[in-house]
Formats: sequence, structure tokens, C-alpha cells
Amino acid sequence: MIATRGVLPQKTKIEVLVTLQYEMPGYVTNAVFMSPTFEVARDEVMKRHRGQYNVSVRYFQHKDHHTCDDINGDAVADVSEYLFRHRREDTCYAIVETGCNDQNGLSSLADALDILVFTLNMDAMKKNYLNPKSAPATTVSIGASSVSFCMALVELLDQHKWYHPTVIIETTITVSRFYQLSWKFLLEVTKQSGSNFQMVPLNVDNIISNSDLMNILMESKLRSRVYVLLSTATLALRILALTDELGMSNGEYAFINVQPIRTSAYGVPVQFVRAANNHLNLNASRSLIFLAPQPHPSTSITLAYLNAKIANLTLAQYNYSYNGVPTIGVFDGTKQRFTLYENKSIPWPTSNGSPPADVPECGFTGHEGRCAAERISTIITALSTASGCVVLLVGSAFYRWLRQQIFESANYWVLQRRDLHLPGYPGQSRLSMLFSCVSLKAAQSS
Repeated sequence: MIATRGVLPQKTKIEVLVTLQYEMPGYVTNAVFMSPTFEVARDEVMKRHRGQYNVSVRYFQHKDHHTCDDINGDAVADVSEYLFRHRREDTCYAIVETGCNDQNGLSSLADALDILVFTLNMDAMKKNYLNPKSAPATTVSIGASSVSFCMALVELLDQHKWYHPTVIIETTITVSRFYQLSWKFLLEVTKQSGSNFQMVPLNVDNIISNSDLMNILMESKLRSRVYVLLSTATLALRILALTDELGMSNGEYAFINVQPIRTSAYGVPVQFVRAANNHLNLNASRSLIFLAPQPHPSTSITLAYLNAKIANLTLAQYNYSYNGVPTIGVFDGTKQRFTLYENKSIPWPTSNGSPPADVPECGFTGHEGRCAAERISTIITALSTASGCVVLLVGSAFYRWLRQQIFESANYWVLQRRDLHLPGYPGQSRLSMLFSCVSLKAAQSS
């Protein structure tokens, strides 16, 4: 890492000033992630340049910092005081920022001192989100760009003609900054795409109950079959776990989890492997697309070697281990196109193996289009059948009544049972072989 605007051969000392929080939940720039990485990077640079450069790393961190406000209050003061007291002319300096909102302060300091500053995601500092040159001149982004991820997301939606997605944005305080920024960038990118996207945003905190989350999904089913999850993998897995009960695990729904920050605090692919999610419906898992940063194939061999060293060092120092899963495709930013690797495909669990439709054939309610005509036909058939049964019953009853009237008119002289009664019994009774004595009613005899 040579942190200069140009090549300055006379400066053989490099000092990297790193502002880190020791351990804050949800932040990739914790010491547990960054310290081993910088140690490996320092050793590799010195080895690659055969000792031409003497690289050192100085950390500015406080174990009692628990919030970004704590870090922001000290980061600029610590770095500026150190440079004021210890800056040397024979040393090239660089600043590495945390994931908190200290970019503006440190970037201004670095610009004034003509020092490069490396930030995790500098999109927030751009005056124009889609113009890289609108960021501070001395600031370099070393993390995945939220804007580039949004470009990839829009391309993915456009390729599949998914124009009615529901966008779930996690607002959990420790991670919301990245996802809320991504939503802003997504709006900007869709404006430039030329496609007619009709996206509905829903803000969700990770403390939401399953019942409330189910209500949100039930309501959104009436307008979307595609869900963009700007959320941690934990929240995404909760949503997938509810799809079976909601009838959303039939393969007709697609879920896209976007992770510009690929750590366990946000989301890593291994969290979605089948072995860790036996409780999930398999179709729901197969309907998930996970977007995360991936090294270019040309650098994969070198990075695999370095990543192995980082993983071993992290395990030794912090007892923390990494896992990984293979990918099936990559988004090429230069060509603005997704390409699947050879012999790889998305195993869509739909009936025909195709991606879910943006708008189902029968609409979001299931009773539109062709299905509306079929439903009306079914209703007419049912009504016709019911009407026929009613007419048949009425006709049968009328026929019996008419038949009885005709019979009685034609056989008026025949003695009817209702005209008989047993002696001593005032009510009508059936004739019985036990009684041989019958008499006509007075009315009949007259």
C-alpha cells in the first residue's frame, strides 16, 4: 500500500493510521476483522518490494467505545493530534476510516494535509451519487460501492422483467446506514435505467415480531412476487422461514438479498446453506439470490492464498473462523451484464423451471385475467346447477300435488283413510286389522 498521489521514491517509510472500534456489533471495521488483515497486508507489501519500503500500522482505538458517536468524537482529534506532533517528511501517511460517519471530518483533514484517506464506502460523500468524481479528491473507497450494487440489482431486475418489487429495508440501528443508503442509490439508479419500475419500500427493524412480519408479507403479496431484501442475512432468513405458512414457498416468489458488506454481522453466503437451514422449505431457499462482493477470477488465486493466511491469523488471535460457498455467476460492471459460470444455473422451483413472473397469469389476487373468466364460468355453472335443482324440487312437489288433486276428483266415491276414525279415538288413526268396526264421519254421512 503506497499512499501517495504520485511516485515519491525518496520516501521509503509508510505509516498507515487506522481508526478502529475494538468491537461494535454490526460493523465490519472491528479490530477482530481488520487487525489480522493489516498485518498480512503489511508483510506482503514488504516482501513484494524486497524491503524497499518500511511499512508500519498504527491503530487508534478505544475499548470503551460502544457507539459511533464515541468514535466520531475522538477519531479526528486523535489523528490530527498525532500528525501535528509526529509527522515526518520522510514518511508517507495514509488514513483508514471506520464504518461510522466520520468520513467528512477525516476526509477534510486528509485533503488539507494532502494525505490519502481510505474509506469503507464513500458514496455518502458524493455530491452526485452517480458521479465518482464528485467525492473528495484525496478519498479512496476500499469497500464495495453501494451504487455499483444498485446498478447490479437494477440490471438483474431488468433482465428478468421484474418491475413490481417490494423493497424491505432493515432499519436496525447498527446496520441501517448501509441499507438506507442503498435504498437512496437504488432510486437514483432506477431513474437512469429507462425502465418503468414500481417499487414499494417497507422499513423493518429486526425486533419486529413474526406476526407483524407475516402481516407485512401478506399485504405485499397483493402487489409483488419479487422481494428485494436490503437487510441482514438474519432478517432475510426469518422472512424465508415464514414463506411456507404464507403460501410463498411454491416457487412463484423470488427473494434477492443484497450485501455490499460481506461479514457475518451483515450477511455471508454460508448462512444460507442447506445444512444450517433444515427448517426452511427447500423451494424458498432455491428462490433466493444472494448478491455479495466477489473477487475477480484473475485475482482469485492470489487472494485465496492471502485470505487463507488472514483466516488462520484470525482464528489464532480471536478464535473466529470463516466459511464459504461457491458462486454460480458474476456481474460485470464494465459490460453491465450478469454472466452465469459454465454449467451453472439458477434452479428455479417453478413448474416450468423458469424465473417467477413479475405479474402472475391470474394477477396478484389469483382471480384476474384468464382466471377471472374461468371463475365467472364456474360461478355461472354452479348457479345454473343450483337453479336446476330448485326448479326440479319445485316441479316435483307441484306434480305430486296436482296428481293428488286429479286422483281425488276422479275417484270422489272412494272411501279415504282420512275420513275414517276408530270408535273412542277422537284423532285420525291408521286402519288396523285389530279393529273391524269403523264408521263414517258425520260430514260424510250427510
